[in-house]
Amino acid sequence: MKCPNCGHENADGAAECAKCQVIFGKLSARKAPPPAEPSPAGRPEPAGGKKNTLPKILLALAVAAVPAWFFLKPAARPAALPAADGTGQPQLTVYADDQRTEAEPSSPAAEVVVPAARQEMWRFEGTVLDLLKETPAEGAALKFYSNSGAETFQAVTDAQGKYSLELKPLESGGYGVFISHPNYGNQHWDAAAAKKSLKERCKMGQGVQFMSPEELTRHVGSPGGLSVYDFTVYPNSLDKLTEQEKEECYRGISGR
Repeated sequence: MKCPNCGHENADGAAECAKCQVIFGKLSARKAPPPAEPSPAGRPEPAGGKKNTLPKILLALAVAAVPAWFFLKPAARPAALPAADGTGQPQLTVYADDQRTEAEPSSPAAEVVVPAARQEMWRFEGTVLDLLKETPAEGAALKFYSNSGAETFQAVTDAQGKYSLELKPLESGGYGVFISHPNYGNQHWDAAAAKKSLKERCKMGQGVQFMSPEELTRHVGSPGGLSVYDFTVYPNSLDKLTEQEKEECYRGISGR
């Protein structure tokens, strides 16, 4: 046999080389390939050579769940703020998931702040009555106007003959008023006229004049205050009067 180390031809079955004295058994063991190392997981790979992808899938799901939890987690509730009235008592905030439906008051209700422009307005209110019957004149239109006519404000009476409105304050003087209604004449008087006798009231309404003294009156208000002005108007017809009242009214008109 040929020596694998030096190439010398030796007798068949020789244990060592006659020339270099190398032992054939040891040389064969030295050149044998090392045994295969086990896989990192310490277990054989699955059949078909495919790797197990389950751990990687679980890892990917866990990584994806982190941002989702961050955006979907409940928002932290803010700390209670001090009360606006300076009492130091915290204001309660009610959330949709709370069992309560109303927040318990922690301080007295704050006063409603009225803008300065509204505080300066003149407020007028009053009643318009039928001069003869002393009943409410519903639907009477009141037009308040300044001397120059540049400022005008209107209101209409309700079923009780009442009206109310706000007017721009004037630097000087006040507002005149014109009252119109399809069932009444254009002239009007102060409510004190209703205290006169029926004969006198009938005569007032039949008198021919350009304007009644009350129509020349200027109505002045006070900043942020209330001014009450009541008026009476004369009906176009005496149909609402009883026969006795009509008789008395005729005597007043004729002067008897």
